[in-house]
Amino acid sequence: MQVKMYNVVLIADDNYASYAAVTLQSLFETNKTLYFHIYLISCGFSQINTQKIIKVCRKVNAEFDLITVNASELDDFENIGEWSKFTFLKLFIPSKLPLILDKVLYLDVDLLVVDRLQECFDLDLTGYAIAGVEDCPSCISHKERCHIPQESPYINSGFMLINLEEWRKADSQHLFLKFINENKDRMKINDQDVINSVFANKIYSLHLRYNVTNHCYGLHYNVIAKHLQQWREARRHPAIIHFTNWNKPWLFETCHEYKSLYKKYLSYISSGEVVPENERRDYLLKVKNSIKYIFVKFVDMFRLYGK
Repeated sequence: MQVKMYNVVLIADDNYASYAAVTLQSLFETNKTLYFHIYLISCGFSQINTQKIIKVCRKVNAEFDLITVNASELDDFENIGEWSKFTFLKLFIPSKLPLILDKVLYLDVDLLVVDRLQECFDLDLTGYAIAGVEDCPSCISHKERCHIPQESPYINSGFMLINLEEWRKADSQHLFLKFINENKDRMKINDQDVINSVFANKIYSLHLRYNVTNHCYGLHYNVIAKHLQQWREARRHPAIIHFTNWNKPWLFETCHEYKSLYKKYLSYISSGEVVPENERRDYLLKVKNSIKYIFVKFVDMFRLYGK
């Protein structure tokens, strides 16, 4: 009997190799009954780091392919938007993955998978180019800036289920480059602006639990009114924890509810080597972070379960 394979693609360089391994470790740990083929797209990935990823994949019999892109292929994306030009590697997904694939799940490497994803994997994307979670609360202003209809979602591109047939069609018509060339001055969020603009009205909006970003935490959590109920459900039963913006779990100074789980997975793949981390052992800062975490957690619990 042929085993169903679920295809996943990540983008990383050597600086993010350990974090990519953590993301995969969490995916495998929470989806033990599924079989995966992992693709990693990079402009530079050492043999040592390639073996690190292979080792994580081999534990669960997942297949792995490294796809190398020449950095010169990104020359057209220099000095566009507010992020690194390497974020535009997401636009290379349709041309770099095997043509036999019709659907793939894209994962940023600063996230944890904390629940099963089969329901999302099996989503029928007929008539849609992509499925993702609205990037609230900034989605409203981003849509205005990019001239995207308000009824079309503006998703966070860190977690995407991709209809490769639709993406290949857009790529063959040079729609990605066309949008960039015509909108360089107004672009801010790099690949995310391109994806949401090119595929406007072809985006399936997923529940917030599939991309719980830092906007969903803290004393000033930011969700728009229509997402408030989803926010409560996502915080209670998240599927993806996405460490967006400054709150990265590998940094000593940061405070996040899922930081301890992240470091647990990091310890699984570190194999004794020094994992990139800010190890500034400031005792007062550690106490301050602990107090902050307890206070924020108390406020969170009141919001989630209080009246």
